Amino acid sequence: MRDARVVCRQLGYKDAVRTLRRNIPSGSGIIWLAYVACNGKEQNITSCTHSPWGVNHCSHYQDAGVECSTIDFSDEAVRIRLQGPSSTNGTGRVELFYHGYWGTICSFGWDMKDARVVCRQLGYDLDHTYVRALPSNLVPPGSGPVWLSRVSCTGEEQNLTSCSHSAAVIVRLQGPSSSNGTGRVEVFYHGQWGTICDYEWDMRDARVVCRQLGYRDAVRALKGGQVPPGSGKTWLPYVSCTGEENNIVSCPRNNWGYYSCSHSRDAGVECSTKDFSTKPVLVRLQGPLSANGTGRVEILYHGYWGTICDRDWDMRDARVVCRQLGYADVVRTLQRHQVPSGSGEIWLSYVACTGEEKNISDCSHNGWGNHYCSHHNDAGVECSSTDFSTTPVTLRLRGPSSENGAGRVEVFYHGYWGTICDSLWDFSDARVVCHQLGYPDAVKTLQRNEVPKGSGQ
Repeated sequence: MRDARVVCRQLGYKDAVRTLRRNIPSGSGIIWLAYVACNGKEQNITSCTHSPWGVNHCSHYQDAGVECSTIDFSDEAVRIRLQGPSSTNGTGRVELFYHGYWGTICSFGWDMKDARVVCRQLGYDLDHTYVRALPSNLVPPGSGPVWLSRVSCTGEEQNLTSCSHSAAVIVRLQGPSSSNGTGRVEVFYHGQWGTICDYEWDMRDARVVCRQLGYRDAVRALKGGQVPPGSGKTWLPYVSCTGEENNIVSCPRNNWGYYSCSHSRDAGVECSTKDFSTKPVLVRLQGPLSANGTGRVEILYHGYWGTICDRDWDMRDARVVCRQLGYADVVRTLQRHQVPSGSGEIWLSYVACTGEEKNISDCSHNGWGNHYCSHHNDAGVECSSTDFSTTPVTLRLRGPSSENGAGRVEVFYHGYWGTICDSLWDFSDARVVCHQLGYPDAVKTLQRNEVPKGSGQ
């Protein structure tokens, strides 16, 4: 109906009455769209998510249609009734009047709480009325639209339309530890269990799945190799939750079943009955010199110590870590072979601090557990009890002609002499260096093989 509503409004009608499937005359030519997923507020069908134009596995037997109306049904009350031979006695098939048509409710998940809401809405006194939910085999089948499925009431609602319904997708965990909240995530869609591809799978996605399963939080997002591979359909790739959704289907994602992904990339979760949202993120240094403020940076997050990928790792990031550890400042960043490789989770990558944050978790990053790194890329720091913010940056020249004002430029910063990369190095830069060294002007820039190579930073 959300898709149909957009089409009808785009055609100039006020609302959609119902969706039409298959029982309309088949079209011909190109099938342009499949897996259309509108929120119902769009002004144009092209603004809705869908599979790429012209890419589908449909025939014209599956062409979609609509019945539109000049009436706006948004203010129309949804009515209910019972149908069947015992309906006058309060027993029968539940039908809903919606957008001008009587239709039915799918019995999937139908229970006593849902039945109580219906009986209340029909005017029965629940304190003096026997209520039971009837499965599909105990009521005569209806006709017309099936308006609702997966109805889930608390039992206290005054109207059936106040209950959650429809688009909820059932989720389960599979694997030897699934009963303990750890395993491969599977979703039930279109009558078939399938998996989720681990592309961009991270803690935000895992948190939504765990809450949907009844747990309070996620401990880890598990990727291919960390859970046993599944079989059948891979329903979802590139899931991108904010972490606040109540259902995985509410997260931005690619279209159902469109993308091919090997089951070696099946996504999983480790869930917990604990809520980690109030737990502080701790840091520590590991390695032979860690007691002296030098080593691999590790983070305690959701009960696991893990590392940081050195992609985009710079002095601003390192400064935040050192201050969080109680040091006055950072001396230098350490990358790759400069620190021993860690193990376990790689919690962060593409960390981008301003340098003013109090905790590394306050810096922007690529999402907890979302990375394309190995422990060969673990980031580290060298911290100091000295605050270098008031220490001036000095320069010197090095090389056989340095006494004559020609050589490799070196900079003294945070206690270390280091060099300058020659990318974009030009005469304006050279003039500043020469002035700072006390010379009236620069003669020319020297690059690469024109000066002896340095070392260090």
